[in-house]
Amino acid sequence: MDRSTRVAIAKRIIDFHEQDRDEMGEVSWETDIGRFTDKARFELERQEFFLKRPQLIAYSADFPENGDYYATEIAGKPILLVRGKDGQAHAFLNACRHRGVKLAEGCGNAKGFTCPYHGWTFALNGDLTSVPSRQAFEPEQLKDRGLIELPLVEKHGVVLVHPQPGGHVDYDEFFGPEMGGIVADYKLEDFRLVGEYRAPARINWKHAVDGGLEGYHVPYLHPTTVGPGTLRQFMHLDFGLHQTLVSPRKEILELKNVPEEQWPEQLPFGFTNAIFPNTSVGGSSHIMFFQRSEPGEEP
Repeated sequence: MDRSTRVAIAKRIIDFHEQDRDEMGEVSWETDIGRFTDKARFELERQEFFLKRPQLIAYSADFPENGDYYATEIAGKPILLVRGKDGQAHAFLNACRHRGVKLAEGCGNAKGFTCPYHGWTFALNGDLTSVPSRQAFEPEQLKDRGLIELPLVEKHGVVLVHPQPGGHVDYDEFFGPEMGGIVADYKLEDFRLVGEYRAPARINWKHAVDGGLEGYHVPYLHPTTVGPGTLRQFMHLDFGLHQTLVSPRKEILELKNVPEEQWPEQLPFGFTNAIFPNTSVGGSSHIMFFQRSEPGEEP
């Protein structure tokens, strides 16, 4: 995002604060509860939003070194992200080509992956390298039995994966110019993982995304953390499928009496970016978060 756009956002926030008003939509609208509870809709979302589209699935920081791996999933489909010996990122179905058993859990560093069921071993590039009792198999049975690779694009420190082997992934097409610019500004390729947390939650997957799209809750849900340091004049940027919530820090008011040309390059507000369908990323030049809410077995 260029400086002129950042300055325009800051001016708008300051103007709204001086008028003691908030950014509002054109109409007041509430969604039908069925969007969160209907089983048929839930299954359709899983197919159309998750299993037929590319997904923002990780930061490069989740597996930065050669040999690093990260086992995750897309709507229940097991995915194995691997950094090869040449530094190239790969995505595979996390399933042995013999009986489909998961090859890895969590994250770590490895020279290859050995199936815990029958000992088939695969290299970091997915090649099948070892089969116990190989003589028990006909030669043609072991041809083309490397791991199933999925389309992957890594750029600006983020990793996009299509959950179908024949799927199409285009970075610029996925993000668009506006969100693509915001992601590039973070310089995520320089970040390193400091912690992770994963847990089931008895909510619809869309609820986890909703919270990052409005600032109405901040003073009440975060009264001792984010709340005291922010203004209530949150701003919403609509980029089509992707959305950004601008959270202004109180220091932004100090710019009112400062000439614009003296404003700092990094203005006192942060972004929470909702990346379609289910990922929220945001933070600052010092610390970033990555939240991905996967649909479970039930709505």
